[in-house]
Amino acid sequence: TGNSATVTNGVYTTGTQTISGLKTFTGGLLSEGAGTRSFRAGTSAGATSQGQSSVAVGSNAGQTTQGGSAVAVGYSAGASTQGGNSVAVGNRAGQTTQNINSVAIGSYAGNNTQGLSSVAVGQSAGQTTQGDKSVAVGAQAGNSGQGASSVAVGIFAGQTNQGANGIVISSLGTVVNNTVAGHIIIRSSTANITSAGNTANWTHSGTWLAGSDKRLKKDINPITDALS
Repeated sequence: TGNSATVTNGVYTTGTQTISGLKTFTGGLLSEGAGTRSFRAGTSAGATSQGQSSVAVGSNAGQTTQGGSAVAVGYSAGASTQGGNSVAVGNRAGQTTQNINSVAIGSYAGNNTQGLSSVAVGQSAGQTTQGDKSVAVGAQAGNSGQGASSVAVGIFAGQTNQGANGIVISSLGTVVNNTVAGHIIIRSSTANITSAGNTANWTHSGTWLAGSDKRLKKDINPITDALS
């Protein structure tokens, strides 16, 4: 039903209309998805085997085998084999084989083979073969071959083949890699902290102070029998 003021090719173009029931748009504009309670909007979005309660918005988003309760927003986001409960937002984010419970936000984030329960936020973060349970935040952080359970924070942090269980945090905006498993690197313009196993090094500029003010201390007690 609707306002009969203007009708073009059988479609109301002015006024307020009320549409009831399921409508099919052959041009692929939007429709209820293939899965129960799913939704798709865009050419070929959610076209084949879209899972239950999933959302695909954008051309080719969630196109083939989108998992249940998954979300894909953007051109080719989550396009092929997006895992259940995963989220892909951005141009080609999580495009191919995004595993379950993972998150990819940003153009090309988690683009190809994003691991189980991993997170990639930023342009090309975790782009290729991001390991399970890893985190990459920042443009090109953990970009290629990020190891499982590793963390990369900052632009270009852990960009290539970051070791498993490693941590790279950088504010430099330049490439800082760490390929050895379990190593920790923290970089800024004035400090460099590196930890390998039980060994740690700190390189810094300026003065490193350790407070020794009585007002900062607690549980102060005299030492008895210090001198005999």
